[in-house]
Amino acid sequence: KRCMEILLEAISQGRARDVIFLLYNNQQVQAVRESLRENLDAYIEPALMTFQGLIREILFKGLSSPPDIVPENVALHLLRKAIEESDLSYYRKAGRSGLLGMLKNTLDELKANGVSPEALLEATRQRQGRGWLDGASARKGREVSSIYNHYQELLKEHGYEEWPDAAQRAALLLRDQPDLLTEKKLLIMDGFFYFAPWQENILAALIEIFPRSVVTLCCSREKREVFRALEDMQTFLTQFPHHKV
Repeated sequence: KRCMEILLEAISQGRARDVIFLLYNNQQVQAVRESLRENLDAYIEPALMTFQGLIREILFKGLSSPPDIVPENVALHLLRKAIEESDLSYYRKAGRSGLLGMLKNTLDELKANGVSPEALLEATRQRQGRGWLDGASARKGREVSSIYNHYQELLKEHGYEEWPDAAQRAALLLRDQPDLLTEKKLLIMDGFFYFAPWQENILAALIEIFPRSVVTLCCSREKREVFRALEDMQTFLTQFPHHKV
């Protein structure tokens, strides 16, 4: 509610073009559009978008040849190829079984949390060295790291990126070229329970260049894991003392 009040105030003051309103998904974007139509007779629509939409816009503004985001079916094809071309024991049949989808979910989780193939391999070595992993589990970890690394190579070879990679590139572009969004003065974010590390990376770059940022987080005290995520996000946001967030 508070975010909508701030948005409506900006529109009523003729500052719609100053605003970027980031929402969790396209359904929320559409809901805000419908709410604006119901509450206002005539207005200039602000930039309503998801994280992915903003990332795409930054890349198109900042790069002469922005990368393509890999479609899911192509991603699975490249992952299967990475498995077939890697020297594997445990995962050698993953490309021909239900393990493929599970393995893709694992790689997505690793990438979303900022874990590189090299970091995964080093963590596996350390955990085995401390006796936390047996030989079979350590071998699985090394194989996942190998598949992950080759999958990344295949993505690059075919000119594709996934959203966490694109977000990293967009964050670097914003830090090198903050004028990409100089016409925007107010960042509003609503509908999020937490931000994944790849989202935190670009969020930090955005907060640094926006004169004003409003970030709301959804939470339920009945769901303790969500409440802990909220506390983690509050800690993250305190690194920007020059903003009232």
